[in-house]
Amino acid sequence: PEFSFENGEFSSKEKIEFEESGVRVIADSSVKKYTQDDLNQDAVVQILISKTNIVSFNGYFAQTIAMSDYKDMTVTKDTLISWIPGIYAIMLLCVILLFLVRLVVLAGSILFYSIFGKLIYYMYGRKVRFGKIYRIVLYAITLGSFIEAFNSAAGELLSYYLVSMVATFITVIFMSRAMQSQLQSPESYL
Repeated sequence: PEFSFENGEFSSKEKIEFEESGVRVIADSSVKKYTQDDLNQDAVVQILISKTNIVSFNGYFAQTIAMSDYKDMTVTKDTLISWIPGIYAIMLLCVILLFLVRLVVLAGSILFYSIFGKLIYYMYGRKVRFGKIYRIVLYAITLGSFIEAFNSAAGELLSYYLVSMVATFITVIFMSRAMQSQLQSPESYL
């Protein structure tokens, strides 16, 4: 619907209201001012927009924002539509940065496990190339990484910490079995 925010006031030709999955949004310019008493106790997240203020509740804290603080700002439906390509670009950048951060974390984990494996071989008095240990760790960490990725893609079905602990446990088990096999017959493995 058509709306505008100019000179510190919100105006709309019709009331905008929707509620989904515990999120409630109401934008009604016929209401002069909302208060925290207008919040619905059943909704988890709420945003109430009146002609002169915004009342928001994020599940823990309620906040009232006076629109008069933003008198210099002008936003219309067309303004928001013109922002869409920029929003998509920012979302793409966030996904790429998240991927790169995850890649760095995974590389750091592989390096940590490889150094740990090198220390274990050193304790047994065996000289094994770091590259061979790195490959063992690379194979060992793969299943745990797939489990973590599936959990993330499925919307964190299980707690992130629980899945990380299981992935670490699987990695250590696979790594120790491969290293034991390597200690028993070093020529035949990897």
